[in-house]
Amino acid sequence: MRPHGHKLPIDTLVLVDTGADITTLPYTLIAPLGFSLNSLESITTNAVGGIVSSRKAPNPPGVAIEIGGVWYDLPALNFVENTPALLGRDLIFKYFKLRMETGETELRAL
Repeated sequence: MRPHGHKLPIDTLVLVDTGADITTLPYTLIAPLGFSLNSLESITTNAVGGIVSSRKAPNPPGVAIEIGGVWYDLPALNFVENTPALLGRDLIFKYFKLRMETGETELRAL
């Protein structure tokens, strides 16, 4: 991931979450990405387990993610405590074509 124009050596597994509106990362990545907890807006978010507290980065967040050797700016970004890194529909459908069939998933850049 690359925050605010700087590349960080973070090799993080990010799951494609077709149910997530925007990319959501764990709290542990707030500081490495150049944010502080107090600089993020406190909001509530719908999640699989119900409503959760989250922190929203300013739009645009100034963070990019490298996928297949190409950098993509994140349109939006939330942080949630104790969550895996989730790549949301806002990025997926802006830059990729997603095909899901029984036993096969393909994410292809547009």
